[in-house]
Amino acid sequence: MTSSTAFNFVPKTLAADFFYNLFNKFRLSYRVENGMIIVECSLNLPSMHFLFEDNWVTINGSDMLIDISPNNDRSLCVCTFLPSQDEIWVLGQSLYKDYYMTHNPDKRIITFIPTEKRLKSPLKPGVKPQLKFTKAYNWTFFAIKFGCMIAVCGITYGFIKAIETCAAIPFLEAASQ
Repeated sequence: MTSSTAFNFVPKTLAADFFYNLFNKFRLSYRVENGMIIVECSLNLPSMHFLFEDNWVTINGSDMLIDISPNNDRSLCVCTFLPSQDEIWVLGQSLYKDYYMTHNPDKRIITFIPTEKRLKSPLKPGVKPQLKFTKAYNWTFFAIKFGCMIAVCGITYGFIKAIETCAAIPFLEAASQ
């Protein structure tokens, strides 16, 4: 098994939404065993991007999987993201891969420098997103469903009123006698 620095830990309060967006949103199957997230090695996880200072740093989807099969035949993998018991992010090897890292704890700075033979996209300047990390509700779909429900109710009501007012229809007169 690999060392714990291979894993990334998601803050406790963000974990449910994070894993929903990582797996369920894309309808990817997984299971939890002994605190680990077990997945198929052929799973295509989406790339993830983190903003550090003014630059986006990428974690490729393929870097989020570690082969734990007994014969290293990629029959069983574990996701490198795990829920944490704390309220801080702990980012590991999957983030650092393909970057040279410098740490300056006195100035609270981490510097990412892409390697020459990088597999990740270059650092891209960016600004902090304004959207919150929550499950989105599709209000357009809700409005369409609500409109259809109103239409069905209206048609049903109109059909019932039409039947009530059509006393001149022969089969209705015969049925009432």
